[in-house]
Amino acid sequence: MHITKALSVRTRSVEQEVDNTRDLIYIAGEPFRKITLEGTILANNHRNEQIALVIRRRFSGELVSADKEPKVSLLEDGAGYVNKRNQLTWSLTLKPGEEVKLVYRYTLLVRQ
Repeated sequence: MHITKALSVRTRSVEQEVDNTRDLIYIAGEPFRKITLEGTILANNHRNEQIALVIRRRFSGELVSADKEPKVSLLEDGAGYVNKRNQLTWSLTLKPGEEVKLVYRYTLLVRQ
């Protein structure tokens, strides 16, 4: 998480693999494992005033779900690869002392 000029806004993010299904998929004769990852982003407003917050998260793969309906953008730097490059963008307003938790899931193909 990259925060600019906002020392009173704290963020934390984690990603981890969920469910151990790991389906095997062949693309052009090459084996890939399809895994599901879940990310969680926490943001806290420690200011005494309301703030506008923009959170961007880039990832490779296919989006499964995301909280609070972020804008989903396809990035061209993933063109020609098995996994598309995407960016999620949330535009939020946080009240003084408010915390937001955003959860998103996506699938990723990993070479076997």
